[in-house]
Amino acid sequence: MRRLAAGMLIGMATMACAQSAPVTRKNLAGILGFERPGSGSLPGGWTGYPPGTVQRESSVVHSGHWAVRLDRTHQPGGGLSALTAAIPIDFGGKTIELRGWLKTRNVSGFAGLWIREDAGQSAVEMDNMQNRRLHGTHGWREFSVSVPVAGNADRLLFGALLSGTGVAWVDGLRLLVDGKPVADAPPPTRSPSSGIPVATLTPLQIDNLSLLARVWGFLKYYDPAVTSGHYDWDAELLRVMPAVLSAPGAAASHAAISRWIDSLGPIEPCTHCATLSATGLVVHPSLAWIHDTRLLGPSLSHQLEIVYKNRVPGQQYYVALAPQVRNPVFLHEKSYVSIRFPDAGYQLLGLFRLWNIVEYWAPDRQDVGENWPDVLRAFIPQAAEARSWNAWTLVMMRFIAEIHDTHANLWTSLALRPPTGFCRLPVNLRFIGVDPVVSGYTSQKTGPTSGLQPGDVIQAIGGVSVQQLVHRWAPFYADSNRAAQRRDMARTLTNGRCGPVRLALRRHAKTIALTARRLPIADAGRAARKQDRPGPAFQMLSPQIAYLKLSNVKAADVAHYMERAQGTKGLIIDLRNYPSQFVVYALGSLLVRKTTPFAQFTIAS
Repeated sequence: MRRLAAGMLIGMATMACAQSAPVTRKNLAGILGFERPGSGSLPGGWTGYPPGTVQRESSVVHSGHWAVRLDRTHQPGGGLSALTAAIPIDFGGKTIELRGWLKTRNVSGFAGLWIREDAGQSAVEMDNMQNRRLHGTHGWREFSVSVPVAGNADRLLFGALLSGTGVAWVDGLRLLVDGKPVADAPPPTRSPSSGIPVATLTPLQIDNLSLLARVWGFLKYYDPAVTSGHYDWDAELLRVMPAVLSAPGAAASHAAISRWIDSLGPIEPCTHCATLSATGLVVHPSLAWIHDTRLLGPSLSHQLEIVYKNRVPGQQYYVALAPQVRNPVFLHEKSYVSIRFPDAGYQLLGLFRLWNIVEYWAPDRQDVGENWPDVLRAFIPQAAEARSWNAWTLVMMRFIAEIHDTHANLWTSLALRPPTGFCRLPVNLRFIGVDPVVSGYTSQKTGPTSGLQPGDVIQAIGGVSVQQLVHRWAPFYADSNRAAQRRDMARTLTNGRCGPVRLALRRHAKTIALTARRLPIADAGRAARKQDRPGPAFQMLSPQIAYLKLSNVKAADVAHYMERAQGTKGLIIDLRNYPSQFVVYALGSLLVRKTTPFAQFTIAS
């Protein structure tokens, strides 16, 4: 999901639309062209905010008689103006697109179109043009923004915006669904529902669901009928889940799962059974639990043992291995984009699916550092009891953080990760120990005016100590180690509402109070991503110490770098950023006298 960086537009657009006359997709055609009269200086069906900065204009148009001008010539550079309309989402399709023509003059921030889908009071999908950086002065050009049709959304908001200062004009808007006018869009498809309501889970239900999740995942990757693709395995989970939830005890739950397995049909004895060779085996399946009759009961344990003994070699429907590298690739997993929240059945399905993917296919799962079954049990009530898409997303974000892998995240939903807000202080931060230190400015224009100085240690934000904030927010940051977690938190630590925020600083051993202003990212600037020294790849820090950073290294120059380092007492190789080129062999071969193993690769079976 692409979130709007100028965050106060969310509240702005909602407030403005609450004041406007109802607009529907059937009467939208005349409204999109700005030709319909409205109240005051705005065209019919539209609202503008702040008042006086958005109005209809006839002297500068692209087509027809009217356009809309967003004028921030005399407005402060840290804000924005928005033109907004809204319609109910009473249609189906795959993609909603807003197209329109824009013209700009002396825009300091950015101008653009924007579109957003809401479910209740929460934004579900959003797109805008901030990353395209339409600023300065340009003649009429056509642009578009788009979002996928989200089945849980009930309202569509859209329009144009101007951040910073300057003037922008917008004209000739079109709202399309799958390339056709929204008025011609088909009716919405019916949202699937599991029909499984959950208020609060009891400890017994949590235990029974935890066992169901493990049995369901085991059968998904071992049962020949499932690995052949014969069953819709998601639907099977939802079919058996009500019986497990209503079971009055563990034995009744075991019996319900056992009957469900029986309903799948008998397991045919295999003629050529799959085997697992111990030769070269690095990570083995954790399957001792299927033999635990205290956990499963004798009957259910016996059923799972029969499945394991009769698995079919080379047959997997839900997973394949990528050519050559042999990483697992997960196939035939449905996305369920039209689910309406809350839906405990589908919310648990998402948790169970990911937990089992890690359990059976993550090559470093033994290095997670957590008891993985205990993690499952802890998150079952949180996932099932989440009452909104946002709440469930935050639960899953915390769950993913338990994997302790910096590569794993809900990358499209990071705008929900605390601290929320699309404004920030115009400074770069780096944690030194437990302290966030100002390392520089994100914008040389706005940074020095913030009152913050390089070297300042931020001790409190908004009256709350940084240590409390870090403790509160750390569970949402999925990283392999504490250093990576602090790096990622430093990039967003000052995020929040636009406007003034109270800070407590340590500067030159003195504690001072300071009020700084959070700015939209367009004005505050983006946080620095490089952590190494500025300048060329190779540097001499002193006559005796050479320095080589890999963030802008060139493989063709590696031999020359090493020649220059000859005769020094030390060479620092800075790996604090991703290498710009693959120099493992070019550089590594110059650091050893003989062939030396330096990496080991694992592949899936």
